[in-house]
Amino acid sequence: MYSQFLETVLRSQSFTDRKPYTMEDISVGPWGCEEGTPFCHRINNGRIQKLTLLYEGGFKSLTVKNAAETPDSKKTHQPTSVVKPQIQPANIIKNSDFRQSIGAHWRKRSDDCTVEVISGSTGVGSDNANYVIVSKRRHFSRSIEQDITGEVCAGGLYEVSAFVSVRGGNGREYEMSATVKIENMDHSFSYLHIGSVFVRELEWKKLECCFQLNRVFRRVIFYIEGPPPNIDLRIGPVSILPVTRQFVVSLDQDEYFIGITGHYTRIQNGMSEVISSLTFLTNRTEYGPYGSKEGTFFSFKTSNGEIIGFHGTSGNYLNSIGCHVKPSGSSMPAVKEKKVKDSIFLLDMFLLSFHAFYSLLMFFFIVFVLPETLLCRPLALRKIGEFFGRSGIYLNAVGVHIECLHEFPTEVL
Repeated sequence: MYSQFLETVLRSQSFTDRKPYTMEDISVGPWGCEEGTPFCHRINNGRIQKLTLLYEGGFKSLTVKNAAETPDSKKTHQPTSVVKPQIQPANIIKNSDFRQSIGAHWRKRSDDCTVEVISGSTGVGSDNANYVIVSKRRHFSRSIEQDITGEVCAGGLYEVSAFVSVRGGNGREYEMSATVKIENMDHSFSYLHIGSVFVRELEWKKLECCFQLNRVFRRVIFYIEGPPPNIDLRIGPVSILPVTRQFVVSLDQDEYFIGITGHYTRIQNGMSEVISSLTFLTNRTEYGPYGSKEGTFFSFKTSNGEIIGFHGTSGNYLNSIGCHVKPSGSSMPAVKEKKVKDSIFLLDMFLLSFHAFYSLLMFFFIVFVLPETLLCRPLALRKIGEFFGRSGIYLNAVGVHIECLHEFPTEVL
């Protein structure tokens, strides 16, 4: 009777494999939100030599390079990019030079001021760019503003540049500031004063600063505020550019990847989760963390293998990521694995079947079936090393890490 009120936590699943053992690679994951375009990159020989990451709040690009690049296999081992980034960052400020009317993307912060666009030979810089005069101001914050909510994301770093000046003041210096108004998810407001510069009448100066947003938000408003009332504010061309941070991981000849950890979270309100941080583990050390350690944590490490590739999904950012793992002692090229269900990959193994059950009482148990006939075969064995999955109040998903046994137990032989 309670089924109409309870959400299914884990559907009954069954995984079956009846083939003998072969040295195939294991696919684990992916972790994150499995939306976007699927990708899969696996090295057929050699090892991963270099990883290059481009980060703008989320990962815009993941490029993998193989160490075993030869003239005969040059095409196979070209660096593979998961997400192709923009070549040149675009200004997220619309109508940045005021060539359109002031109502195009900009608006007054209050009705108790007057805004006028000035053009011609009196403009800003060598190209005489247009500028705006904000007059009849009754408060130092009276200015123009622009909503940049859809252009920025949590974790992203942004560079601000704006030409500013004042009119009036009898030669005194006045402070001009760039400010970001943030409406938080709980509808509260916070203000981020990101930089300032001091200017005199009819003197143009370039205000340069940067800012980073640490949390998901409802709205973000950018504006420039300045001198006290009765001093006119002048604003020239404005730009806000996303900063692309590049992270490079280069491995030594005898070094290889054995694990990956990271986080995934939303970086914009209403946006799907993306990978927000990554750390790579090798047989020698670890590289990272790269990005922002916000959101849900995930981790994978193999004790007897090496990572030979990655799979997952991507859109504008890297949405999810998983690994291809080759067991230690295998010199064979990676071969295609079998996708069983729910993006879980299993090897050919002695384990005949895996069953999972749930009930409305949330009593959960697992049954493994291992036929005696398979134990009699003179083949290398694999065992379940540990479990992984996801959980909230209850266990939502379960998987297993497989380990190889290269020596035969006496009782099996």
